Formats: sequence, C-alpha cells, structure tokens
Amino acid sequence: MTLALVVLVFFMGALFGTTTTSSPAVASLGEAIKRLLVKHPELDFSQLETTWDFVQTKYVGRPVEQEKILRGALRGILESLGDPYSFYLSPEEARSFEEEINGKFEGIGAELGLKDNQVVVIAPLADTPAERAGVRSGDVIVAIDSDSTEGMTLEQAVLKIRGPAGTSVELVIQRRNDQPQTMTIQRARIRLKSVTSEFRVINGVTLAVVKVASFTPTTDDEFDQAVQSILVRQPHGLVLDLRNNPGGFLESAVAMADVWLTDGTIVIEDFGGQQRRTTEATDGAPLSSFRGVVLMNGGTASAAEILAGALHDRLNFRLIGERSFGKGSVQEIQDLRDGSTIKLTVAKWLTPSGASIDGVGIQPDENIPRTDEDIELGRDPQLNRAFELLTK
Repeated sequence: MTLALVVLVFFMGALFGTTTTSSPAVASLGEAIKRLLVKHPELDFSQLETTWDFVQTKYVGRPVEQEKILRGALRGILESLGDPYSFYLSPEEARSFEEEINGKFEGIGAELGLKDNQVVVIAPLADTPAERAGVRSGDVIVAIDSDSTEGMTLEQAVLKIRGPAGTSVELVIQRRNDQPQTMTIQRARIRLKSVTSEFRVINGVTLAVVKVASFTPTTDDEFDQAVQSILVRQPHGLVLDLRNNPGGFLESAVAMADVWLTDGTIVIEDFGGQQRRTTEATDGAPLSSFRGVVLMNGGTASAAEILAGALHDRLNFRLIGERSFGKGSVQEIQDLRDGSTIKLTVAKWLTPSGASIDGVGIQPDENIPRTDEDIELGRDPQLNRAFELLTK
C-alpha cells in the first residue's frame, strides 16, 4: 500500500510503497563483496572487509556483536545520501513504525521535519500532550533531554522524543526570535480520529466544515460518513480544514480528491529521467457540485498538500491560511529478511499543473496568519475568511 507521510514523532509523513527484498541470501561478507564487485568492478569493496576485520580483531571493546556492525553499516549507507526521509529501521523500530502509521502510538503527538538542518515541528496533533503543552507549528527543537539536536538526523530526534506512555521528555523550543523555552511533556497513548465534521449557519446560510487531521486506515470510512451527512443536509458550501495535517495514506488523499473530481489528474509522481506516473480521477464525484475552500498552514504536509493542490488546480478551490510545509518527495519501503526495513526516496510528486512543492510548499491564495494570541483567545481569522467567501 502506498503512503504519503512526513516523518513525525510517530514517523508519519512521506509517500511510500512497500516491497520485499528479492536478493538471495548470502553466507558471508566475502560472498557479498564478490557479488558487489561483479556489479561494480570499479569500486574497491575490500575496504569494507578490511574495516570489518580490523574492528573485530583490534577494537578495545571487542568482541563486537556482528549484527550490530551490519546494522550500523546499513544505517550509514542511507545516511550518506543526506536525505532526511531515507533511513534504516531495525526490526524493533519497524514494528513500532507499523503501529504508528496505523494511528496508534505512544509519544507526545507532534510531527517533526528537518528544515535548514534544524529539527522543526511540522504540527502538533489535536488533543495531544504536545498541543496541550503549547507546542506550535514551526517551533525549532533545540535540545531533547539536554542533548543538543545540532547534527541529529530526523530519525534520531524522533526516537529520543518517542517513549512509553506516562514517561516525560524535556524539549527546549526556539520560536521565531523569542528566547528558548523549556517544556516538560508527559508522553501518552495517542489514538487519532482522522475526520470530524460539523455544520454552521452563517448569516442564514448553512455551511459544512470538515476537518481532516491525518490520513490513516480509518479515514475513508470516517470521511464517507461526513459525505453522507453533507448530501443529506445540502449545505451552501463547505470548508475543508487541512491545517496541521501531516499526511498519511496516499490512497486516502486520492480517494478524497476523487469525491470532488469527475475526471483528470489528481497527482503526478516524477521519478526523474522523464519517467512519470499520473493518478487520474475515476467515475463518480458526489461532491462535485459543492463550492469549497481549503484551509492550510505550515503543518499541512505531504498527502494533505496533494489534496489541497489537486482541488486548487482542478476546481479552483481557494486556499486560505499560510504556506504549506513542502513535503513533496516519494518514499518506498523495502522489508528485509530479519524484519528491518529501509525507507528510500524514489521520486518527487507534482500537483496537476505540474508544480513541484518539495521544499517550498504551496502558497495560499490569501495569506492569513493565525497567531499564538489568536489561538489562545479562540479566534480563527482563517476560518472566518472562508465563511465570508462561501456566503457571498
């Protein structure tokens, strides 16, 4: 199954599909090197064997567990790419990852990303310890439990923040040009409800507000319930709230776009070298006749950006709020025999108009910030503007 994720405190966020390793097992390091030499005779793989043997025979802390060295080598291969979304997961980490992408995990409930080599909060999830502690989208995490995050990989930061429910983690947060602040946050068991909806009567006009927090295995069913309510109530228009949505299952985002689009392109994947794959809308679009506005911010990422881009490019839905995060790369996961996994960036995704958002995000049609003061006082100028547009 293909996913659209952004690596978070529970590892959500990048597009990826799952494959299994097909190479035959090898009996020794020497045999593996011989096979590599056949494929790449120009490289000196003997350095690998020399290093392996040198550690085993000379390291002061020997004996060193050989499996530990092997996994370290695998991590090193992925880290050498300099891509925060390509990494190796041990069997234990892979099992935890599987739980997390299915919407159940223990942590603080905040998505993380790397920007300018800094660990940043993409978004806190609704009604989680991170949100209740006051963590905000765009916060830079300077330290975790007194350890500086300078030079940390995204995976390392995630693993340090994640932990059993009931335990605590201390974060030093830098927000814009403010003084760093320390937050002690108690971890909890996080269970996500993906879709919520409500109806508002504004100036005598009924509007639907659909909030999509993430794209999980339950999103399709939850969204279908919201669609049925909309079809019964027949509102004048609807607001699709994708703020602080880190992404998730790509199929769910595509299926959601398909509810509005009768035909044509939803998303394009660019694999380089003129290789592209286009996902098209299918027959049937029960919400195609409804006017809509999309709310977005810096925590809108990956699959959520795919959906926002498709509705904007194809149906001219107005985008209200702030520039999205810019997670536009596609990952593929390969499962290894011992239960570990490799996650590798294999492509970039483009909006239907052919625009790449990786690293730059999607610019809203109307840039309307929602400040910390707005949040504290319960004000929502972005939602209010959407209401104005839909009641004109």
